[in-house]
Amino acid sequence: MPPVDDTETVFILSFRNRDLLRDAAGEAGWRVIAARRGESAEQRFLASGAKVAIVDTRGARLQGLEAIRALGSATERSGAALLALVDEGDTDTASEAFEAGATHFWHGAIDPALLDLALRLALRHSERVLSTVALRSRLPAAAMPSWRWERGSSSVELSPALARQAGFGTEGGTRVSLMELFRKLDADGRRSARSAVDRLRETGQATAFAHGTGEDGDRIAHHVGLDDSSGAIVGHVETLGQPGLESLDADLPQALTRGEIDILFQPQVATAGGAMVGVEALARWRHPKFGELDAQTLFKVAERSGLSLALSQHVQRTALEEVANWPASLASLRVAINVTSADIAQPTFADRFIADLGTLGIDRRRVTVEITESGLIEDLRSASRLLAELRAHGLRVAIDDFGTGYSSLAYLKALPLDYLKIDKQMSHDIEGTPRDRVVVRGVIDMARSLGLSVIAEGVETNRQLALLAEEGCNYYQGYLCAPPLTSAALAELASVGLAQDLRQAL
Repeated sequence: MPPVDDTETVFILSFRNRDLLRDAAGEAGWRVIAARRGESAEQRFLASGAKVAIVDTRGARLQGLEAIRALGSATERSGAALLALVDEGDTDTASEAFEAGATHFWHGAIDPALLDLALRLALRHSERVLSTVALRSRLPAAAMPSWRWERGSSSVELSPALARQAGFGTEGGTRVSLMELFRKLDADGRRSARSAVDRLRETGQATAFAHGTGEDGDRIAHHVGLDDSSGAIVGHVETLGQPGLESLDADLPQALTRGEIDILFQPQVATAGGAMVGVEALARWRHPKFGELDAQTLFKVAERSGLSLALSQHVQRTALEEVANWPASLASLRVAINVTSADIAQPTFADRFIADLGTLGIDRRRVTVEITESGLIEDLRSASRLLAELRAHGLRVAIDDFGTGYSSLAYLKALPLDYLKIDKQMSHDIEGTPRDRVVVRGVIDMARSLGLSVIAEGVETNRQLALLAEEGCNYYQGYLCAPPLTSAALAELASVGLAQDLRQAL
């Protein structure tokens, strides 16, 4: 089988069979970007530069169709092919996949040769589409947000629409430095932008990248290509937004009473030995129309609706009720419960939370309270008092998403903490440049010097885990071990011997 070149990349999203598909495509010679979760799939696909995407609906039909709908417009705009994998003979799902945006489907056995054939057919479709697509050779009309970069220049020319949108004024021909433009992007956005420009230079083919705004949660896509006459790089900017979220405000009160808020538990695992020692409780909204919505979306809607406190209390109580009913196989696991800034503002929060533990018969020593940096910024003194009170009653305290806020060092000095959880971006940075690794090493060293245990979030590869363990990280959570699980699935995982007694681990 002839090897493919580096431009033949496939993006795979499979909720049940990711590793099998990844290995089969890799054996066939493809460069593989594989994912097991649907969140931000559109952004990750655009960042990958792939001209073929696979969505595996087998064993996860509703999730798969939702992912195809999310990826359909992105693949269409970038001229890519979207291959849906369906169960053999399932013509209904194949038809729905086409309606959702798939260009091809496959229902045969998955082995490297057959998968390679399906991918090559899909790639041929993409190449034919791309051969008819070219970006305009001039800066688009003023009404279209766009930018233009001449080779060798240190500045980017913005259209009036983009200049206004990015806060740089309204005049046509506005020029800003590259650093000013990309200062607006988060770390993922900057990396995606560099990768897209590199792909464009190497292949000459139009490509795209996407990123979050970091403010309102909207996503931005940049469709970039070459101006054939001058060699300049031209980018068309599109706001992807969050379709349908506006209608959720009115749905949340009913969701709280109809039992649509589910609690999942993501394992936390010791980097030394691989024992599962705890879990983090995570909320999901099982929306009757939009399917499963993640906690970030859920709490954003609650904040807009003035229901942050009600939602937080509901999630905490529901999670603790599930833990109280766990089987004996899970009795040794710690459980981390998230606390919000709205909770901290309540003078009676600690008393209520501790009373709930007593009523449900949960040992306080099993419980960790996790609080994010963003939840602490407004009132650090009150947060310190609250956390000290909880620790005095036997609970442990973790600061979550460390590295994403503004006053991290102040938190470490002022707050009574047991654990520091480094943000998933820092977990990914451990595989980055030497400078990235120095930063992660510094955070871990600082935490351990303060007597804190370190938990890494979002770990997805064995290399990330090995490097984090080498730097002294104690525990990790992420898709490398398992996605967030129901209590039943967690018990099944524990039954294979991954749990161990807390006294030996934490």
